[in-house]
Amino acid sequence: MKELYMDNDDFGRVYGQCEHSTFDKYFRYDKFLFKYKISCVSKCSLRGLLMREVHDNLMGYFEVTRTFDMLHKYFYQLNIKINVQRIYDGYNI
Repeated sequence: MKELYMDNDDFGRVYGQCEHSTFDKYFRYDKFLFKYKISCVSKCSLRGLLMREVHDNLMGYFEVTRTFDMLHKYFYQLNIKINVQRIYDGYNI
């Protein structure tokens, strides 16, 4: 996971800053990055997989807002609302 965070535009700088202590509400635990108590998901194939799983298997027939609420409860990612809308519009994330 460290490589996914370090080489990522979204969380690379923050991940480096959290090496020894918290930084702007972010912290590291067991090589994972969290904001508050929510796991940060970097821009990678895992992000798209999580979003499609929630949409297709758990929330597929609900609106964008409900899917967003479900993802946002457990995962932090930049532009999450835009990415959820893109899934509903049929784009790949």
